[in-house]
Amino acid sequence: NENKAGHATYTYSVFGLNGKFVIEKTGTQFKTRILEQNDYAEVSVNYTTTNNVFRLTSFTIIDKNGFQYVFQHSDKLGRIENGVSGFNGYFAEKRTFYLSKVIDKYNKNLLTYHYSGNDIANPQNNIYYNVNLTSIDVNGKGEISFNTIGFKRILTYRNLKSELIHKIEFIFNSHPLLFDKLLVKDVRIYNNTETNFKSYKISYKNYDTYSGEPIKDYIGFRYTACNNTWDWTASKINYDQ
Repeated sequence: NENKAGHATYTYSVFGLNGKFVIEKTGTQFKTRILEQNDYAEVSVNYTTTNNVFRLTSFTIIDKNGFQYVFQHSDKLGRIENGVSGFNGYFAEKRTFYLSKVIDKYNKNLLTYHYSGNDIANPQNNIYYNVNLTSIDVNGKGEISFNTIGFKRILTYRNLKSELIHKIEFIFNSHPLLFDKLLVKDVRIYNNTETNFKSYKISYKNYDTYSGEPIKDYIGFRYTACNNTWDWTASKINYDQ
């Protein structure tokens, strides 16, 4: 989105901090200006200006306690790069940014996030390149890993000795809903030997599946979903253990 001055508006949400900011050029430097926020935070940016073209490479949010939240990984879109003499090839423009690190006020890494699919050697025009969260290093504690098998999302937490501490499976409905979303139907929490688990089943009274080609997502739902009447009140969703 752009504000009235034509600046791109960036929105952030991390660990309870929410806000919006723009990047403005001051002299030869680019700096942030906060538009709104729910609590005090500073935002700094890293960027390049090769060939006089501004490109945001990462940004950092610093809260009132000195904790830093670094956003470096991102989804990317292949774009045409024009130089002084015209077409100069393609580049991968960073779009949605994801949390990469959490650093405390003593400059010690607390969390490091790892993603797959973020290196693009030869981007093509108007092609999206998405990243996927694969694991989180918890400094001094262990690692949380994420895996997908079919319609199952698996979260695994191991300590520094690689011993299993927790394993949780989120099982989704096997058919996309009419608005191209998935709903969790079962959550399984395993013991540390994976020999037993507790299952929490979720059932929905009103939903329908969709078997056609996906249609563009409008604010989280396919626009044709507006043609249907949906009732998502709490009484319509059952949680069964």
